Amino acid sequence: MQIPPFIIKSNYTIWFIIGLRYNDCQERRKEIRRSIQYIEKIEIGVSL
Repeated sequence: MQIPPFIIKSNYTIWFIIGLRYNDCQERRKEIRRSIQYIEKIEIGVSL
């Protein structure tokens, strides 16, 4: 099942906003970076 790219883009934006809201928390930032990397991996898979 393929995920439409626009869903991934909006997820990326949501994670980015969460990252800005919690950017004073080191642990949270690592968590978000991991999530963004995961989303990017899916995005690469979708674009192939």
